[in-house]
Amino acid sequence: MYVKLGGCTSRRKSFISKYYDVLAEFNVSRRVVNKALKYLIDRKITISNFNIEQGNVKTVKLLFPSETREDLTHTLVIGEYGVKCDCEASALRGYICSHIVAGLIILDMFFKSVGREFSIRSFPQLHKYIKEHGGNKS
Repeated sequence: MYVKLGGCTSRRKSFISKYYDVLAEFNVSRRVVNKALKYLIDRKITISNFNIEQGNVKTVKLLFPSETREDLTHTLVIGEYGVKCDCEASALRGYICSHIVAGLIILDMFFKSVGREFSIRSFPQLHKYIKEHGGNKS
């Protein structure tokens, strides 16, 4: 799935600011959102598994190349029972990392492209992640 952010500047700003506003409610910094959008724009994400049944997310598995180590790929899994990323920010510190943000943006764009409702604000797997990790500390 590719995201094209070209065209009118005001459309691009409204596209980006929408995600800033939604994710700010979860204490996710603009830096993390920018990093997630950079993954999307640079087309660095590999979709390994994308399983959606009857409008419900069953499994989404995304692979992200590490920015600091060439031989490492971070794995994000969004499933029925939660969100899991193996990067240091998420696994060790419990932050909502840029990989999770990019995955949520991909889900949002997918559901919009097929005409279905999706809300990052009310996404139950994200709320479960926040409850398990004590909120975002970034």
